[in-house]
Amino acid sequence: PDEKNTRLFTVFGEDEWAATRRFSLIGGVKVEHNQDTGFEWQPALRAKWALPHRQLLWGGGARVVRTPNRFDRELLVNVAVTPREPLPPVAVFIDGSPTFGSESARSLEAGYRVQHAAGSVDVTTFYGSYVNLIAPQSRPPVPELWTGVPVLAIHNVLTNNGSATASGAEVAGTWTPVKRAGFAGSYSWLHLSLAAATSPVTQPVRSEEHTSELQSRFGISYA
Repeated sequence: PDEKNTRLFTVFGEDEWAATRRFSLIGGVKVEHNQDTGFEWQPALRAKWALPHRQLLWGGGARVVRTPNRFDRELLVNVAVTPREPLPPVAVFIDGSPTFGSESARSLEAGYRVQHAAGSVDVTTFYGSYVNLIAPQSRPPVPELWTGVPVLAIHNVLTNNGSATASGAEVAGTWTPVKRAGFAGSYSWLHLSLAAATSPVTQPVRSEEHTSELQSRFGISYA
């Protein structure tokens, strides 16, 4: 349809508890109800611990959700047509699925920070697990009519068969030896693994990325 009305109900709550002068917890939860997948819970918890000498430890975990939209459930698009004269052409389609569900992720992260008069150092690490991700799955070819023309149709239906994991770390620092000069540098590492469980023998695709950066700043004054 050209237009569609949907109903979405969302409630969010958060609270912070200072267990001691240096240690505190922050917890929250988002509850959502939609007409496609029902109730979705998205909790989050963070902790921070202030150490002596301007040091800080922190960590947290959360669950987040992406609910399906009209693209996921109602899409029908022709992406390619290959002639096969004198046989009917092959037409490739991407189809939404009325049973497409929510994608979700669980993430954990932790970090350390120390700050002094001449600069600071930050160390961060994280891990994320992603399930029920969007992944097209091919169906066997079938003869059908497309815009009144006979074709051999191959439909790639959107499913929740995808999954992924991501992990990484970053080290960043700043140094200001004098008032008019400063340096900042960072190094980050990311490991990503993707899989589409369309068959028992599907192998995950893995990649790694290393990034480094160095910046300098100098100030010049004019009399």
